[in-house]
Amino acid sequence: MRKTLLMLAAMLLAGGLVYWGLDYARGYILIMIGDRVVQLSLWLTVLLLAVFGLGWYGLKLLWRGLTQPGLNAWRGRRGRREARNRRAVMVALADFYEGHWARARTALVQSAPRSEIPGLNFVLAADAATRLGQDTEAEELLAAAAREVPEDNAALALMRARLAVRRGDETRAVDQLRAALAAHADHPGLLAELRDSLLRQQDWEGLAGLLPGLRRVRVAPPEDLAALELQVYAGLLKGFSADAVGESLEQRHAALAELWRRTPREYQRRGECLRSYAGALARLGDPATAEAELRRHLDRNWEPELVLDWSRVALATPPRHLAIAEGWLRRHGESWQLLLALGQLCRRLAIWGKGRDYL
Repeated sequence: MRKTLLMLAAMLLAGGLVYWGLDYARGYILIMIGDRVVQLSLWLTVLLLAVFGLGWYGLKLLWRGLTQPGLNAWRGRRGRREARNRRAVMVALADFYEGHWARARTALVQSAPRSEIPGLNFVLAADAATRLGQDTEAEELLAAAAREVPEDNAALALMRARLAVRRGDETRAVDQLRAALAAHADHPGLLAELRDSLLRQQDWEGLAGLLPGLRRVRVAPPEDLAALELQVYAGLLKGFSADAVGESLEQRHAALAELWRRTPREYQRRGECLRSYAGALARLGDPATAEAELRRHLDRNWEPELVLDWSRVALATPPRHLAIAEGWLRRHGESWQLLLALGQLCRRLAIWGKGRDYL
């Protein structure tokens, strides 16, 4: 009851204030249209604007009420369609990563028009076709992918390189990967694929240039990269040629010395690199230096696997080297490599009885 009386009093007060305002402020607005003049009361103008605003708001509510159900239904249908498309793409991807190549290829192609990234569908479908040995279809799928993604796309370049590898064209694969790396310098997939291609080609110079990028991107664990680096330098030394067009023997000696200087010190002490370095020295006609390098290493770090390499370059002066090998036998005991080396030295010196004992 009290609230009702208070509200009634407030309404009466508001009405009185409005009436007073209307009576006190008798303003007007003139609107001229050509020769005609329209005069409106200020308060009538305010009332008309308020009525117009309320009418506009009411029309919006009416329009929303009439159209919202259909709009909601359309949105619902679109949402369900998008959900079906996403499920189709997810099923195709699951088939791909589970190794169901034939099913994945078909599903990826069928779901590509409804995919948000159709280029990826075609690239993965091409990968699946490649694994199935369907090279022609893989080429067609890569062409379809190229229409959806930029020409220098990394995934597209990677698949083209893999297809070239499958066809036995390693040179083309390397060229494609290097071109792609010019645009994607630190792409781990491209770096790993190029590493594998260069390893198959035994392109040690190319691998040596690739090592900084492999380390920077951490394509493999540190221990695997260290093993690769050792393999690269051992390969460079093993493949060092004593003959080169337009170079003298002295120049080849200098080139070998520079390569040995480039080899990290930790790898110079490894048997794989030292064996290759000694072989390169022997090919350059310097077995004495090769023998000295191997002997110093064996004196410091006994590796029976290097004894036969030492014996091959030590046969030039067998008497002194026979004494060295016998000293190793006393210090390190018998190993088949050392006994074979002793037998070879004895045969060179025609010490047949002792040679038979060693063999």
